[in-house]
Amino acid sequence: MKLIDKRLSREIIGLMYKMSLLMLSRPLTAVTLLNLIYHQYRFRRIRQSNTESNLLIPTFIIYSITKSCNLNCKGCYARIHQTSSGQELSSSEVDNILQQCEELGIGLFLIAGGEPYTREDVVSLFNKYKRTLFVVFTNGLMLNPDKIKEMGRNQIPVISLEGGQLQTNERRGESVYSALKLRFHDLYKSGRCWGASITTTSENIAEVLSDEFVTKLIRHNCRLVFYVEYVPIMAGTDNLILSEHQKKQLVEKTELMQKKLPALFIAFPGNEDLWDGCLAAGRGFVHIQADGSLEPCPFAPFSDVTLKETPLRIALKSNLLA
Repeated sequence: MKLIDKRLSREIIGLMYKMSLLMLSRPLTAVTLLNLIYHQYRFRRIRQSNTESNLLIPTFIIYSITKSCNLNCKGCYARIHQTSSGQELSSSEVDNILQQCEELGIGLFLIAGGEPYTREDVVSLFNKYKRTLFVVFTNGLMLNPDKIKEMGRNQIPVISLEGGQLQTNERRGESVYSALKLRFHDLYKSGRCWGASITTTSENIAEVLSDEFVTKLIRHNCRLVFYVEYVPIMAGTDNLILSEHQKKQLVEKTELMQKKLPALFIAFPGNEDLWDGCLAAGRGFVHIQADGSLEPCPFAPFSDVTLKETPLRIALKSNLLA
């Protein structure tokens, strides 16, 4: 498992280095990314030096930090899969978890929700851990100029889209896309790195893989694009699943765009065969629910332990994760 961690860590550091090169015109952001790369090496050494044979420390953590959201998107997996019934963790409890993670050598978080920025403490909590990189998946509507200015550059907001105006508004609500265009402009003016996350379906794949669509994002300083394959949650939506041909097209096109366009492109889950299977349940990552429940994956919302009561070092040894 340490070999998987070494390979995955190398991939992550490589992506961060490429992103720092893409941001050379914004020196403050580029320097911050290089500093974070240095700390990723340090975190990897901490994980590798672990001597407990039955403790599997993940390379990164996906944390759905809140159940609250200011939108009601059609077919939202987070809302439908939200099984936690406990109260969300307090600021001090989240702070404690972040501290435990740094001590174990985990310095990368993918933050989800709900909408993370409905929690007023999120930005200040993440600012405290300057050695850790927080990639925050957000609907973008709460990213006003004051919020953007407050955010440390160890935080990369990744705005969720469904494609252009028609596709995005159809799923997320009327006038959402026009509001997001203002956010793109605010992020561009801030000089920070940001990204986009696109739920990729059989209906929108042609649009979201087009040079025209991607170039519009890049013009606003978008330097990271996630293509997340649609997972059917609602009955009657199986027709939105990518065909095998479209999955192959997605991988091939992202590799091509990576070579010719000034941004990073990640297809998720992509080709898991390269990793000999799924990276969930601690092999590469784990998922923390809003109430502190530790789960194998956001799409496997089951838990036998909570970080509200159990230290992370012990929780990672849970029978369910094993």
